[in-house]
Amino acid sequence: MQRKIYNADYLQRTSKQETPRLVGIQQNGRYAAFYRRKEGYLRIIFTMNKELEIITFYFVEKLP
Repeated sequence: MQRKIYNADYLQRTSKQETPRLVGIQQNGRYAAFYRRKEGYLRIIFTMNKELEIITFYFVEKLP
């Protein structure tokens, strides 16, 4: 299976235009937002200071 390439614009657009299915605070104080996709959920880990900073992202099969 070949990996897809996602750029920062895709992640920013997703976080601004779509409503997440679930948002939570992790033990490290960062936020995790889950967005529905055909292949499961896109999990975006981010912090909120003066502006939103995306730390990382990955796909999961189901919500925690």
